[in-house]
Amino acid sequence: MAEFARALQSQNIWFAAQQYKDAEAKLVRQRLGLGAAGDAPAAAPATPVESKASAMISELKKELNDDSIESMGDVTDMLNRVAKLEQENNEIKAQLQAALARLDQLEAGSSAAPAAAKPAAAPAAPAKQESEEEEDDDMDFFGSDDEEEDAEAERVKAERVAAYNARKAEKAEKKGVVAAKSMITLDIKPFDDETDLQALAAKIKSEITMDGLVWGSKHELKPLAFGIFKLVITAIVEDEKVSTDDLTEKIEEYDDEVQSVDIAAFNKL
Repeated sequence: MAEFARALQSQNIWFAAQQYKDAEAKLVRQRLGLGAAGDAPAAAPATPVESKASAMISELKKELNDDSIESMGDVTDMLNRVAKLEQENNEIKAQLQAALARLDQLEAGSSAAPAAAKPAAAPAAPAKQESEEEEDDDMDFFGSDDEEEDAEAERVKAERVAAYNARKAEKAEKKGVVAAKSMITLDIKPFDDETDLQALAAKIKSEITMDGLVWGSKHELKPLAFGIFKLVITAIVEDEKVSTDDLTEKIEEYDDEVQSVDIAAFNKL
């Protein structure tokens, strides 16, 4: 920036501006037929045209002088701002260098501190801690030191379990075992739109019989698509005796009337 400022100061185009302005004024006078300044005869009276031209020339010189002064002032202000910016830049650079130097000193001090503060007797502590942990591992807080007592405890536990099972079996014999049951809702899709679903429902309920299977007394016909209906039928089954896969396979054996069987709902009772 300093070199740029000095380069601007060495330029003389601004200082020669007055010469260009004088030459321009002389050119105007020549075009008006007045000649150079001071060339007119002293005895010749000034005409209105010459008076007006002289006034124009004076005003033009004044404007040119004012512009030159303003231009010089602008250049001076710019040079002052450049010098000020260069000074501020140098100050910021110096502050940054000082901050970096302080940071290096702090890092050097922190790296040296841990080595000096480390105690000499510290390595002996882990060995003591390891021995205490080994002793804790050898201790059995929930077991018994006497094997005979353990055997006696196991015998008492087995007797209690056997007594509980006997009481449970006795209650089951008195009240009877309640079988787990489920209610299944089946969606039966017909083979085509000409299948008689009412007749199919009656056939399924009368021909498919198994131990633990009870068909529902009611069934429904629900629209499927394109004017085709499906048969919705329910059944209550014992889980241990009737498998849903076996039930659907038996219904699908009516392949002339049944296209597929889906389980719509499965609820435990």
